[in-house]
Amino acid sequence: MASGAIFSSLRRRRLPSIETFLASIDLSDVALVQTLISVAGELVSCFSDHRFPFQRKNSRSLVRKIEVFQLLLECLKDSLKLSLPSPTVVLCLKELYLLLYRSKILLDYCAQSSKLWLLLHNHSISGNMFLLFGIEEDELDMENGNQKKVKKRLITQEIAETFLTTPKDFCCPILLDLMCDPVIISTGQTYDRKSISRWMEEGHCTCPKTGQMLAHNRLVPNHALRNLIMQWCTANGIPYDPTEVVDASAETFASACPSRAVLEANRATSTLLIQQLADGSQPAKTIAAQEIRLLAKTGKENRAFIAEAGAIPYLRNLLSSPNAVAQENSITALLNLSIFDKNKSRIMDEEGCLGSIVEVLRFGHTTEAKENAAATLFSLSVVHDYKKRIADNVQAVEALAGLLQEGTPRGKKDAVTALFNLSTHTENCVRIIEAGAVTALVSALGNEGVSEEAAGALALIVRQSVGAKAVVMEEAAVGGLIGMMRCGTARGKENAVAVLLELCRSGGASAIQKVIRAPALAGLLQTLLFTGTKRARRKAASLARVFQRCENAFLPYGGLGVGYTFASNSTSTRDHTSFADDVSVPMSISLPVL
Repeated sequence: MASGAIFSSLRRRRLPSIETFLASIDLSDVALVQTLISVAGELVSCFSDHRFPFQRKNSRSLVRKIEVFQLLLECLKDSLKLSLPSPTVVLCLKELYLLLYRSKILLDYCAQSSKLWLLLHNHSISGNMFLLFGIEEDELDMENGNQKKVKKRLITQEIAETFLTTPKDFCCPILLDLMCDPVIISTGQTYDRKSISRWMEEGHCTCPKTGQMLAHNRLVPNHALRNLIMQWCTANGIPYDPTEVVDASAETFASACPSRAVLEANRATSTLLIQQLADGSQPAKTIAAQEIRLLAKTGKENRAFIAEAGAIPYLRNLLSSPNAVAQENSITALLNLSIFDKNKSRIMDEEGCLGSIVEVLRFGHTTEAKENAAATLFSLSVVHDYKKRIADNVQAVEALAGLLQEGTPRGKKDAVTALFNLSTHTENCVRIIEAGAVTALVSALGNEGVSEEAAGALALIVRQSVGAKAVVMEEAAVGGLIGMMRCGTARGKENAVAVLLELCRSGGASAIQKVIRAPALAGLLQTLLFTGTKRARRKAASLARVFQRCENAFLPYGGLGVGYTFASNSTSTRDHTSFADDVSVPMSISLPVL
C-alpha cells in the first residue's frame, strides 16, 4: 500500500496527476489478500459516514462498491489458505489493489479540498470517477428515474380513468347520477324514471328543476338520450345493462305504487304509533313522533291514513313539549302530513294547532324546528282560504319576517316563500305591513338566494296604495330593486321592474319622483327591452311611458333616448293583464319532505 507521504503530497489546489492512476505496485503473493482486506476496511471505516460537499453520489457509490469487495475478499481469504493462488488470480488481485489505491486518492481529495476548488474542477473529478469504476451513478439514477416516471405516469393514468367525469346531460337532476332509463315529463325536462316516479309518488306536482306545474304525470322514454348514454358507456368501459330498463307505463306505475301488503303493514304500524302518542311515556312519545315523521315522509297513502287515524291532535300536543327532540319530530311530522291536500284542512280545523305551529316558529327549541314550522305555514298557505287565517295571526307574520332577516339560508327560503303565498291574498296587505314584513322583504332583495321571491311578494304588496307607500318609505327599496335589475336573474329582473311600475301606479307623485330619479335606471330599462322576458319587456315599456309623461315635470330624460325608444313600441299600451301576469311567481319553490 502507498505510504502516507503520497497522500500528504497532494495539494488542495492541484488535481491528482495521471501517473497517480497508473501507479505501480510491488507486493508478495502471500500478503496480497490480507493487504487488500485491510485497505478496503480502512476506506470503508473512514468514508462510509463522511459527508462529501461535492461528488456525493459518486463517492457514496464508490464506498458501497468497496464494501462489496471487502466481503468478497473475506470469502477468498479462507479458500486461499489451502493452496497458493494461480498467476491469473494474482493479476486480478493486483488490479484490485490498484483500484483501491486510486479510490483512496480520489476520496481523500474530495474530502480535503475546499468547496470552491471542487466546484471549479467538478467536471475533471467526474471524469476521473468515470475512469475509476467505468459507470456514472447518474446513469443508474436516470434509468431508475425513468422507470419511476413511467410507473407514476401509469398510476396517474389509472387514477384518471377511475375518476372519469360523467357528462352533465347524462346525469339525473334529482340523483346527480348516470341515468339508467331517461324519461321526459310534461315540462320537457329529462329525469331517471325511478327518481321522478318516486318524486311524483311523494305527492309533488311540480317539475323538480324548473318548478313548473306538471300538466300530467305521463313519462315519455327518451330513446335518443338513452342511446347516447349507452354509446358513451361502451366507449369508456362502463357497464350499462339496458335489459334492466322498464319502459311499460303499467309496470312503472306498479313499481311506483306500494303493494297492498305494504299499505296494510304501514297502517298497522301507524295505529300502534298513535297509541304510543296517546298513552305512552314521554320517551315513548318522542320515539313514536319520530317514527310517524319517517312514515309520513313517503307516500300519500301513508299521509292519508296517519291523519285519518287521529295523529294530528297528539302531534299538536307535542309541539309545546319541553323536549327539543320531541318538538322537532312533531312539527316535522305535521309538515310531512300537510303535503297531502286533505290533511291541510285537518290541521287547520284542529283547535289550537295553528297557534301551536306559530309558537314553534317563534320560540322553537332548535333552528330546524323553527324552519320546519315556517315550511308548514307555507304548505298550509297554498289553500287560498287559509292565507287570511294565517295572516290574521300577527305573530305568525312577525315571526316569518324575523326568520327572513336572521335565519339560516334554508330558514330564509321557507320564510320568504310563506310570505309570498300570504301576499297573494289582497286582504293581507295591511297585516303584512303592520308586522314589519315589508322591511324584511326589502332587506332580502340583496340576498341572492331569496331575492326573486322577495321581489315577487313586494310586487303584490305595492298593487295597493297602502303597500306602495310602505315600500316607498323604505330607503333601500328602490336601490335594492335597481341592483336586481342590474345583476339578478331573468325572473328577478322581471319582478323588480314590476315593483317599480306598480310603485309609480299606486304610490303617488312622491313614489314616481323617487323611482325616475334612481341612477342608471334608464339604461337598465333599455337593456331589459332587448334582453328581458316577454313580461319584463312589457313592464319596462310601461315604466318608460311613465318617464315620458313625467320628464318635463321632474327630469329631462328626453336626451337619454328613453322617450323615443318606447314611443314607437307596439307593446307600450297599459297592461290590463291578470294578477298572475303582473308577477313572476317563483315556480322553482318545492316543499321539502323531511
